[in-house]
Amino acid sequence: MSAVLADTAHGGASTTFDLALLTVAGDMVVTGALQAGTFSATTNALPWNAAWDAEVQSEAADALTAYDPPTHAELTTAVSTLATAANLSTLQTSVNDLPTNAELTTALDALPTAAENADALLGRNIAGGSSTGRTVAQAFYALRNKVAFDTPTAGSFTVYATDDVTSSWSGTYTSDAGAEPVVSLDPV
Repeated sequence: MSAVLADTAHGGASTTFDLALLTVAGDMVVTGALQAGTFSATTNALPWNAAWDAEVQSEAADALTAYDPPTHAELTTAVSTLATAANLSTLQTSVNDLPTNAELTTALDALPTAAENADALLGRNIAGGSSTGRTVAQAFYALRNKVAFDTPTAGSFTVYATDDVTSSWSGTYTSDAGAEPVVSLDPV
């Protein structure tokens, strides 16, 4: 309050008068005793300080500087990408080019199922690049299907298909007279 009083002091006016004037004006606002013309008559008696005007101008300038609104060019560039007639026309064309529900259903129905994908994988060549020759399924046969040794001849073996009757592939083996011979593998 003392800073306000010091700032409002002028040409020999006493601070007591200024304090009383401010108190009267404040009381009228606080107590609701403000009547038409009374407040302005009271406040018009307050002395004006030119430094206040400069301070208000300075604060307004600071606020405008901090705001930094876009330039006309910046605003034009930002707005140019919004919905123009040409952009809306392009968008409408894109929407019209979307597939219908029926077209989507047909396309989805044409995709292979999980079982079809699994079967295709099992039918692929172990070396890759084709679906012929030594396949992934044939590699599993030796783990799960019947394997017969010395069939059809000594030193050879046969790996059977899933029916354990049809030969899938065969090979040769080396034996050791000191080892226990394995005659066949027949998973159940």
